Amino acid sequence: MKKEDDTPVDVYSSHLNILRMMGLWRYSGKDSLKRRLYLTYTCSVVMCTMIILCLAMARLYIARNDVEEVSFNLSTNVLTGGIIVKCFFMVYSSKTVEKLFRWLHEDSLQNSDPEEVEAYENFKKSFVMLKKTVYFLSGLSLMVWLCFSFVTIIWEPRKLPFSLWAPVNLESDTNFYVLLISEVVVGLYVAVLSANTELTMFSIFFQTISQYRVLGLRFVQIKNFHDSIKNGKSNFRRDEEVNSKIKFLLEKCVRKHWTLQEYVRQIENVFNKPMVVQFGCIVVIIVMSGMALSVSNTKITMKWYCQIIYSMIIISDVFTVCYLATLLLEQEDRVFNAVCDLPWYEMNYDIRKRLITIMIGLQKKQVLTICKILKIDLTIFTWFVKVVTSWLTLLRQMIRS
Repeated sequence: MKKEDDTPVDVYSSHLNILRMMGLWRYSGKDSLKRRLYLTYTCSVVMCTMIILCLAMARLYIARNDVEEVSFNLSTNVLTGGIIVKCFFMVYSSKTVEKLFRWLHEDSLQNSDPEEVEAYENFKKSFVMLKKTVYFLSGLSLMVWLCFSFVTIIWEPRKLPFSLWAPVNLESDTNFYVLLISEVVVGLYVAVLSANTELTMFSIFFQTISQYRVLGLRFVQIKNFHDSIKNGKSNFRRDEEVNSKIKFLLEKCVRKHWTLQEYVRQIENVFNKPMVVQFGCIVVIIVMSGMALSVSNTKITMKWYCQIIYSMIIISDVFTVCYLATLLLEQEDRVFNAVCDLPWYEMNYDIRKRLITIMIGLQKKQVLTICKILKIDLTIFTWFVKVVTSWLTLLRQMIRS
């Protein structure tokens, strides 16, 4: 057994160490001196973050009469602030997150059947591809963030990617490049933070889905065992051995199903608030982009393109979460169908009793929700996009009229 503070380092949890190095994850060591130093480091990171956001809000207030400037700055602030707030919510639940990683890793070590191992490895390969995609999108968002400033170096007036209030003259080359380099460092930090925060959410989803897949394969295995009794020659001793094995597998399936239900409840508790922040960021960024276009008199600027890319990146992120939640529901349905395909009426009383217990449990589907109101799946994602688009159209008509 692993120690309580040990989190296994594998493909799914390796990014936790990156968050720890960035000062935004729980220190899991026992050394009290290192713990104090790490706490000091974390406090300094949080303080610097708050100062940067306050300077950004000050700049937003100064430029309040320029709708285009306000739209771009507010979108950037919301995107950056949303990433930081999501990370803070997850750090608050870091003990639960690490427990989920440890439990899911221990469950994966119990996969003994070749089909179960193969299914788990296939999900791991898919996660590696998703991981590369997330890092690519984070790098793309960083380049978009910086592109505006690099272009304004050639065409005046000069602008910084993250508009902060600073009592310096940006026309001075020294002041401008010092602030630009500082913001490049901040942007890189935010991009890495965003990628690894999202991967924490995605990795737990992937592991839970893979365990549901393994559970479905075990019911298929039970069906094969029963078919071997039905189709083979009658042999009392062999039939008793197979029935005993079926009972043993069913007991494991019942325990695993209860465990997976608890995992889903824990996932909902941990990721509920981050998902609320995510949907809120989508609304603000899309509305700000629409407002910038509405008042621009059909003149599309580079800032507007940046905001559209912001919107596409955050929408693709929410789409991934909704897709994984839908995939989780599909795997639950597959498990239920696998149980229903079993010829339970042909089995003995003890096996039928266990199967009925599982059927009753599977009828109560574990769904992920936002504040117990909206179910997270692709249906709610499409509905949300339609509602935002409708309000955006109404806003455009009101501004133009």
